[in-house]
Amino acid sequence: MQVRELQRALKDIGSLLSASGAQRPSTAVADVLELLDGRLDQDLDQFLDQLQSELSPVVRLARSLKSAGTDEQAFLAAFQHLKDAGLSKDDLMAVAKGYTGSADTSASKVKLLKAISTQFYIQAYERDSRAMAKTATPW
Repeated sequence: MQVRELQRALKDIGSLLSASGAQRPSTAVADVLELLDGRLDQDLDQFLDQLQSELSPVVRLARSLKSAGTDEQAFLAAFQHLKDAGLSKDDLMAVAKGYTGSADTSASKVKLLKAISTQFYIQAYERDSRAMAKTATPW
């Protein structure tokens, strides 16, 4: 598949969003379309690989944490990589916001890391609680 084909599909989606009054999503699609300019003849897989490598470390780290889901080993590996990255407090706050959905702007780097870890274990606890509830005998 070529980037050109993706562009056609996104233009159609953008038109539908715009016609329905969904301005924020329509603008997001337009932003993506700008990324595609000048790359229309490129293979889509190649383009996506290139785009991934161009993403900021903050985005990559937040995505690696999210992609771990509730797999503790994957999370711990991503979390260690995060700790070793030597990010500034602002960048670490951006990762925390990306992973947890919010972050205390006055928190120290240690507290931000703790919030990320806590979020993972809350998700794992909820997963385990749901699994236990499914096996419980209803009265």
